[in-house]
Amino acid sequence: MFKKTLIAAAFATAVASFGPSHVAQASDGSCGYFAFAGAFQNYRSAQRKARRIGAVAMDLDQSDSPNAGKGYWVVAVGPGSRSWAKREQRRLRRNGAGSTYVASRCIWG
Repeated sequence: MFKKTLIAAAFATAVASFGPSHVAQASDGSCGYFAFAGAFQNYRSAQRKARRIGAVAMDLDQSDSPNAGKGYWVVAVGPGSRSWAKREQRRLRRNGAGSTYVASRCIWG
């Protein structure tokens, strides 16, 4: 439970830090476009990459992702508009993220 609470706090901080002011809220969650830069089964690995490229490690168990697997963590920034997420995708690549993609998702915290 502590880990989930910590992730929710980190996600809220990420939204405030990286996301634009027009973030859509969906019953205790945030919906919009995210720039994704990796998925990990290990939280520490996800957190390391997130810190290195200026993103956040998010728990996929708390998302509406159709491909979410139990226990996976994604490295991402968002939510925001599609154009904002595309700009963030380019920033993540410049910071060394390698493969990235943009998708519309809801993540609950």
